[in-house]
Amino acid sequence: FTFRTEEEALDFVEKFRHELALNNEREETDLGKAVEAIGIHDISKIKNEKVDLLVEICGAEDLQAGDLTSSDPYVVVKFGEKEIHRTKYISKTLNPIWTLRQKAFFLFSVPAKDLFVENDGLDFLVYDFDFQGSHELLGAAKAPASYLYKAKEERLVLPLKTLTLAGRTTGFEKGRIAIRCRRASEKDKEF
Repeated sequence: FTFRTEEEALDFVEKFRHELALNNEREETDLGKAVEAIGIHDISKIKNEKVDLLVEICGAEDLQAGDLTSSDPYVVVKFGEKEIHRTKYISKTLNPIWTLRQKAFFLFSVPAKDLFVENDGLDFLVYDFDFQGSHELLGAAKAPASYLYKAKEERLVLPLKTLTLAGRTTGFEKGRIAIRCRRASEKDKEF
């Protein structure tokens, strides 16, 4: 930035500090609402906590056929815009079950505050793998931050929905994905 006078520069700094304070206040309010919804009333714990999760993509069922009668499904997991995991595809099935060999498990570490404020959970996108051409989105689901934060390895089945990207809707409102999640132990992190 270029300022003509010192007064302009000081005015800019003051406005910037004010906007920063407002942004921090909004973030604090959003975080407070999010954690209160899961029964946590002291947000100071969440603000400085790092969450290490072991996530398992168990399987999916009743998927849309991406090819003539079947699909070759795989899952991409995103936190915000960042891809954090990808399974291998399983050939010719509408009811895939992912295992260790197909990269069903992954570790995810994130500041708890970011889990709630930045993205409110993890996105699971199910695609049909194609050897030629582009991979087709079969559907998407979101595991909410509240489930991930409090997870004790309960199975969560989420309906797949369409996804709108850049004004274009893609995917299908068909099928479900099952995941399981818990806090990662030190042994999990070593493995």
